[in-house]
Amino acid sequence: MLRELPDLREDAARLAAALARARHRRAAGLPVGSSLREIVRTHKLATSSDGLAQVGDALGNAQAEDPRRPGRIARLSSLRDFLARARALAIEPAAAQELFDLPQRPLVRPPGDAGLHGALPPVAVFRQLPFLRPRDRRAEMESALANVPAFDGRVVVCPDVSGSMKSAVTGHRGSATSSVRCIDVAALVAAAVLR
Repeated sequence: MLRELPDLREDAARLAAALARARHRRAAGLPVGSSLREIVRTHKLATSSDGLAQVGDALGNAQAEDPRRPGRIARLSSLRDFLARARALAIEPAAAQELFDLPQRPLVRPPGDAGLHGALPPVAVFRQLPFLRPRDRRAEMESALANVPAFDGRVVVCPDVSGSMKSAVTGHRGSATSSVRCIDVAALVAAAVLR
């Protein structure tokens, strides 16, 4: 048992318990209660760079000991690995929350005849937006997609994928030719309608 870094170990144990509780409640279909951002915020020591540095120093000292104690090295390595994951949660809590919520996204049953082989399997719907470092840009894209009007009735989206769609939107204009292709614009409109 580790006897060093008692405050850090206690905070890490509480963080691990909170994350396990959130995963268990999510798996049971119960409301999680608090977001990952709130969980991370309540465990400042375990998610800080200082805590990770303390464990790194202790691990370096343990590896330099003569004779080596493999049990101590293994426990410190395990603590360091957990704190590295906790630090990643603290750096990008919104991205971590998206990954945490991914299995709970709704499923869609495609329309159409089930055919000879029974019902069509449900297809998971994922919001595939490009990853942008500033989160406010992603929020702007989400709000823009939310403003796309809903269409009444059955909607079929069929973008043209012929060879001519690979040409630039602006046409060929020498150095002023756009790098955006017609197929890119068609895919964007199709994705916006499907969302």
